[in-house]
Amino acid sequence: MLKIKDNVNLKELEKYGFIKLKDNYRKHKYSWKRELDKGSYYELYINKDNELHICIVGSDYWELRICHKLQDKLFDLIQDGLVEKVEKWI
Repeated sequence: MLKIKDNVNLKELEKYGFIKLKDNYRKHKYSWKRELDKGSYYELYINKDNELHICIVGSDYWELRICHKLQDKLFDLIQDGLVEKVEKWI
Protein backbone atom coordinates (compact mmCIF):
# COMPACT_ATOMS: atom_id res chain seq x y z
CA MET A 1 0.00 0.00 0.00
CA LEU A 2 1.16 3.53 -0.69
CA LYS A 3 1.00 6.20 1.97
CA ILE A 4 1.89 9.87 2.19
CA LYS A 5 4.90 10.08 4.51
CA ASP A 6 4.15 11.24 8.05
CA ASN A 7 6.65 14.11 7.83
CA VAL A 8 4.91 15.65 4.77
CA ASN A 9 2.80 18.74 5.31
CA LEU A 10 -0.43 17.74 3.55
CA LYS A 11 -0.92 21.32 2.37
CA GLU A 12 1.95 20.57 -0.02
CA LEU A 13 -0.41 18.22 -1.93
CA GLU A 14 -2.26 21.29 -3.23
CA LYS A 15 0.74 21.98 -5.52
CA TYR A 16 -0.12 18.67 -7.23
CA GLY A 17 -3.77 19.56 -7.80
CA PHE A 18 -5.19 17.92 -4.67
CA ILE A 19 -8.07 19.67 -2.93
CA LYS A 20 -8.54 19.66 0.83
CA LEU A 21 -11.85 18.06 1.78
CA LYS A 22 -13.92 19.22 4.74
CA ASP A 23 -16.62 17.34 6.61
CA ASN A 24 -17.02 14.57 4.05
CA TYR A 25 -18.71 11.33 5.05
CA ARG A 26 -15.81 9.19 3.84
CA LYS A 27 -13.38 11.01 6.14
CA HIS A 28 -10.91 11.65 3.32
CA LYS A 29 -8.45 14.49 3.78
CA TYR A 30 -7.45 15.34 0.21
CA SER A 31 -8.66 14.41 -3.26
CA TRP A 32 -7.39 14.68 -6.83
CA LYS A 33 -10.44 14.00 -8.97
CA ARG A 34 -11.16 14.16 -12.70
CA GLU A 35 -14.63 13.91 -14.21
CA LEU A 36 -15.09 11.73 -17.31
CA ASP A 37 -18.77 12.29 -18.03
CA LYS A 38 -22.03 12.31 -16.05
CA GLY A 39 -21.48 10.15 -13.00
CA SER A 40 -18.08 8.83 -14.12
CA TYR A 41 -14.81 9.95 -12.59
CA TYR A 42 -11.46 8.78 -11.34
CA GLU A 43 -9.86 9.94 -8.13
CA LEU A 44 -6.77 9.66 -5.98
CA TYR A 45 -7.61 10.35 -2.37
CA ILE A 46 -5.82 10.49 0.95
CA ASN A 47 -7.74 8.94 3.83
CA LYS A 48 -7.59 9.77 7.54
CA ASP A 49 -4.50 7.54 7.94
CA ASN A 50 -2.66 9.28 5.04
CA GLU A 51 -3.09 6.18 2.86
CA LEU A 52 -3.29 6.82 -0.88
CA HIS A 53 -6.21 5.18 -2.70
CA ILE A 54 -7.46 5.02 -6.29
CA CYS A 55 -11.16 5.11 -7.07
CA ILE A 56 -12.78 4.75 -10.51
CA VAL A 57 -16.55 5.21 -10.66
CA GLY A 58 -19.05 4.63 -13.43
CA SER A 59 -16.68 3.63 -16.19
CA ASP A 60 -17.55 0.36 -17.94
CA TYR A 61 -13.97 -0.11 -19.08
CA TRP A 62 -10.46 0.99 -18.25
CA GLU A 63 -9.39 3.67 -20.65
CA LEU A 64 -5.68 3.78 -21.30
CA ARG A 65 -5.55 7.54 -20.82
CA ILE A 66 -7.04 7.19 -17.32
CA CYS A 67 -4.30 4.75 -16.38
CA HIS A 68 -1.65 7.09 -17.78
CA LYS A 69 -2.96 10.12 -15.88
CA LEU A 70 -3.10 8.17 -12.61
CA GLN A 71 0.38 6.76 -13.21
CA ASP A 72 1.75 10.22 -13.97
CA LYS A 73 0.28 11.69 -10.78
CA LEU A 74 1.59 8.81 -8.64
CA PHE A 75 5.01 9.07 -10.28
CA ASP A 76 5.21 12.80 -9.48
CA LEU A 77 4.36 12.16 -5.82
CA ILE A 78 6.84 9.29 -5.52
CA GLN A 79 9.66 11.08 -7.36
CA ASP A 80 9.29 14.12 -5.10
CA GLY A 81 9.66 11.92 -2.01
CA LEU A 82 6.13 12.32 -0.64
CA VAL A 83 5.09 8.65 -0.77
CA GLU A 84 6.28 5.51 0.96
CA LYS A 85 5.28 1.88 0.64
CA VAL A 86 3.87 0.32 3.79
CA GLU A 87 2.67 -3.18 4.52
CA LYS A 88 -0.88 -3.40 5.73
CA TRP A 89 -3.06 -6.45 6.05
CA ILE A 90 -6.74 -6.00 5.36
